[in-house]
Amino acid sequence: MDRKYLNYFLTMFKQNRLLLAAWLASGLLIAGLLWIYQQPIEPALLYMLITLCVLIVWCGFYLGRLHRINHLLRAEDFDSALYPSELEACVNKLDQLKESMVHQSTQEKKLRTDMQDYFSLWAHQIKLPLAAMNLQLELPEIERENLLRETSRIDSCVTLAMAYIRMEGSDYQISWYDLESIVRPILRDNSTTFIRRRIQLRTAFGSDKVCTDQKWTAFIIEQLLSNAFKYAPDHSIIEIETRKDQFILRDEGPGIDPADLPRVFERGFTGQNGRTQMHASSGLGLFLVKGICDQLSISIELKNRTTPLTPFEDEWDDEIEPAEKPAMQDCPSVLNSDTAMNQKSDKDAKASPKIYGLDVVLTFPTSAWLND
Repeated sequence: MDRKYLNYFLTMFKQNRLLLAAWLASGLLIAGLLWIYQQPIEPALLYMLITLCVLIVWCGFYLGRLHRINHLLRAEDFDSALYPSELEACVNKLDQLKESMVHQSTQEKKLRTDMQDYFSLWAHQIKLPLAAMNLQLELPEIERENLLRETSRIDSCVTLAMAYIRMEGSDYQISWYDLESIVRPILRDNSTTFIRRRIQLRTAFGSDKVCTDQKWTAFIIEQLLSNAFKYAPDHSIIEIETRKDQFILRDEGPGIDPADLPRVFERGFTGQNGRTQMHASSGLGLFLVKGICDQLSISIELKNRTTPLTPFEDEWDDEIEPAEKPAMQDCPSVLNSDTAMNQKSDKDAKASPKIYGLDVVLTFPTSAWLND
């Protein structure tokens, strides 16, 4: 016998040894029972003979299939018409595996390219505050406030880099939190900025709780507040309000060009403000904010405000005690609004309404992730 067919038999017996052992054991069991009850043993022999014939037929089909599969695996000359369904299944499976590998390779290449692009930009950004600190250290008198400001910029760059790396992970701890307990520490950490730039802070906190992750929600709010600081003028007003399932931040910055609003969450997009304002903008802050909001099922909306924040004598936030409240005449965005509107024609005012600032609204999911 050809060794190839002998290997087929050995493979068949090895793969089906339990079935053959069960067949033999059942025949011996029947014969043993007949002998115990002193009955003729011929029924046991008939059972063994019938099942043996069935096994022989089954083994023939099994060996034929094993032979065809062996030819297919060894790429030997075989007739593909004998097993078209097997060939089609193999081809479809190979196509699926190929598509999966190509997709995975493309995703990994894109991720690697995005990571390289980001850290190239990040290295450029972090060099600016480092260079500024070196210049400060070379001066005869070191200004501590300037060093602290550059240190804060470095800390912001590092925070963004860590968030970019960990954003796709599963570092989330969902629970019920009061938004005031998340916002208060952020305002306290930025109190020096409010004081130095004479920015008036108004807060209105509700008592409702939201279901979210405390650390990542704090990161989102901190990035939004950082953007407000970046574009809002000195001696302006920033309002923070929480009500039910919403967090609202209002500033008196230049707003966002309507043509840029659909793209503000794209990676690396800086828009008109990033090109005209004298600020280092990477276009990654809102991109990270949007990615984290999507993972936490938080809805974020940015809209320009066409009505000014009405100035009034208001108490400063308890967490911040400025040396001097901003004088009313120091708010050009409020006092000069009537003059600016008088200089415009009625046609221009109707075509392009004046933007008095930006409103950012975070809406947390109403369907709770956790039970009370």
